[in-house]
Amino acid sequence: MRKRHYLNDIRTHWIFILFDREVEKGYNLMVNENKTVSMAKKTIQKMEYMNHKKWILL
Repeated sequence: MRKRHYLNDIRTHWIFILFDREVEKGYNLMVNENKTVSMAKKTIQKMEYMNHKKWILL
């Protein structure tokens, strides 16, 4: 009986480790996505500003 419990413990332990890794991956993806979105917004703002300046100069 003891061996079986021990195996179950190991199994659940691994499941938790895998679950933690997946959660971490998801979190990292979310953070990276937010960064890229904000960077894209900044780039668009810069482009619009440059376009605006160009029209004033013309």
